Amino acid sequence: MFNLNYLFILILLFWISTFFIRICVKLFLPRLKSTNSFDDQITIIIPTRNEEQNIIHTLEDLKNQTHTCLEVIIVDDSSTDDTVLLISEYIKNDNRFKLIQLNDLPSNWTGKNWACYNGFLQSTSDYILFTDADVNFRNDCLSKSLSEMKCHNLDVLTTIPMFVCVDFWSRLIVPHVLLMINTLYSPLRLNVKRDPIGYLIGSFIFIRKSKYVEIGTHKKVYESIVEDKSLGELAKKSKLSMKIFHSSDLVSTKANKGFIDNFSALQRAIMGAGTSAGVLINYSLLLGILGLFLSIILLLLPHFIFLNVLYDFVFNTSSFDVLLLPLFLEFIIIISYLIEISENRDNNYIFALFSIISSIVFIAALFISIIKSQSNYKIVWRKRSY
Repeated sequence: MFNLNYLFILILLFWISTFFIRICVKLFLPRLKSTNSFDDQITIIIPTRNEEQNIIHTLEDLKNQTHTCLEVIIVDDSSTDDTVLLISEYIKNDNRFKLIQLNDLPSNWTGKNWACYNGFLQSTSDYILFTDADVNFRNDCLSKSLSEMKCHNLDVLTTIPMFVCVDFWSRLIVPHVLLMINTLYSPLRLNVKRDPIGYLIGSFIFIRKSKYVEIGTHKKVYESIVEDKSLGELAKKSKLSMKIFHSSDLVSTKANKGFIDNFSALQRAIMGAGTSAGVLINYSLLLGILGLFLSIILLLLPHFIFLNVLYDFVFNTSSFDVLLLPLFLEFIIIISYLIEISENRDNNYIFALFSIISSIVFIAALFISIIKSQSNYKIVWRKRSY
């Protein structure tokens, strides 16, 4: 009969490893520090769709960059709000900014990929930055990025931004998702050429135009709902010189608001990762169920073990020695979340105590994603089905 002590040891080892990996990422992931000055023109491509609440702040940050040799191409993907009106008014006196309006989406393309591809077709620079309409930049961000790119002869540079979490659900879910990404897809591995892990961060994909063409552009990943991961995999397979940096002091992006948007984004990430990797969900129901089982064991069970032992200690006067290991495990979990929360703006450390809720939400999203993928259910994103 299987000894439950062995299961507990495996769970404990998983969380110690998670804690260690997260500490290593925090300590050893490089930051953008290069300060050499270059005057190369950079094309910045911003896909937009109903971004009236965000886009002007992003454009203001770009207009205030210390690196002024810019070409900013905003590609609107059939917005139904005042996005286009606001952009048109804001850029009318600055010829570095250009607005492209798209009305028809080709079959099987995702809206963002089509917008990025059309922006590329209009670009005139040797360097392209793909970013989002809700991203904020410190005024020296582009100069530091270009300097890092040129001084280290990089083909691709991507950065991990600071996530701005402004409501209960984003503060609960975002740290959990980031912790899982940092554990399973450690950015430190991305910086190792021999490691097959490859992905980019969609809010900041800085790439040499010639290399972007070499890997096939967004046309190569036109169906992908996680195009940043798909492009990163292509770049890694093509052996491009790529590097990921921590840039919480230079770049920030807004997290989704509300339960529905955060839960939908979580499903999109899970299903997209499964599709891109060709495993876990879309290619095998068995592996999907295995992933679900492991998530329950590793993410949810530790909390129930601790609560059960704590109950026995308080009400049944069990020995304190029995409480020590479960308490240590819970402590490791909370500290791991605290580290992740510390990287986000407008967050609250108290949410580390709610990790049991975020684990339940994650497992529910994984369960629904498995069902949807097996029934060919379409993913809804930005009011479009894919």
